Formats: sequence, structure tokens, C-alpha cells
Amino acid sequence: MSDNMIITLGSIAIIAVAFWVVRSMLFATRFRGYNYIVRFKDIDAVPDIAQNANLRKKLRVVSHSGDVYFVQAQINDAKIKEILLTDYHLSAGQVVVQTTQLSGGVGVL
Repeated sequence: MSDNMIITLGSIAIIAVAFWVVRSMLFATRFRGYNYIVRFKDIDAVPDIAQNANLRKKLRVVSHSGDVYFVQAQINDAKIKEILLTDYHLSAGQVVVQTTQLSGGVGVL
């Protein structure tokens, strides 16, 4: 084998591995949902969003600390915020929903 052929085969192998990793990440995201941070501000009692009937089938609480929840959801940040504002009678400034990455590299595959 020539050096050029070895380099070409190596390049193809690297591209194939990269393709597999990205494909796996996309599948995991579609299956588990997107990662968000939900933060409540200036409220007396932080609601238990894990018990919210409107979110129960759409959102999974990964962790919770104080006024912050880390969640995975199959719905987008605007929809999460809309449900929280409506169900808990909050103003737009009292709930912040941000997209985040909760894990490294390939995620929790």
C-alpha cells in the first residue's frame, strides 16, 4: 500500500467515526429531548414542576436545586415557559428557560 492510500483510508475511517458519533447524538437528542435550565426568580415558593400534569409527559426533571431545575424536554423553551406562566400564574420575568448542555461529548448514550 502506498502512503497516499493509507492516508485516504485513515481519513475515510475518521469521517465514518465522526458521522457515527454525530448520528448517535442526534438520535439521543430526539429520543430524550433537549436540555434546559428552568430558573424561577422573585417568587415566594418554587413550584414542583415534576408534579405538573401539563408537563409530566413532555418534560423530565434531571435535577433540582433551590430555584433552578435542569430538565430534558421534547418541547421547546418557549412552550415550557408558556406552560409555567399559565399554570402557576407568573409574569414573564419570574421564569427563565435556557437551552443548555447537561453532559459532555456524546451525551448520556
